[in-house]
Amino acid sequence: MKSEYINIRGTTTRNLVKYAYDTYDEVAMAELGFRYLAGRKVRKNVRKADYWFGLAAGAGSGYACYMLGQMAECNVGQFKGDDAAFYWYAMGAGLEDNECLNQLGIMYASGISVEVDEERAIELFTKAVEV
Repeated sequence: MKSEYINIRGTTTRNLVKYAYDTYDEVAMAELGFRYLAGRKVRKNVRKADYWFGLAAGAGSGYACYMLGQMAECNVGQFKGDDAAFYWYAMGAGLEDNECLNQLGIMYASGISVEVDEERAIELFTKAVEV
């Protein structure tokens, strides 16, 4: 069973947790990460957001990689700093997530956690537009 068969946003958090554990659905896990990060339908809990985004990233969610990268850049959660953000964006870029490709391009263009490489940055920006 995949997430398209249930209403992810309309499901209670308790049922969504059960569904995510039962199906290992990346969309359900990423939704739980978002809920805990934003405090939507649950009490805000950055530790649980890290947990669910981490599971979703491991299951192949580029969105979760992007969110973990954003959290790292803002020094929120378990993974902090530019090196951690680079790791998550690179992982998401490997999954062809356009937001991760764009952020990784910015890091290459700006020399954040990596040597400045304008050619690589342009490749990433171009790929981000194409996916």
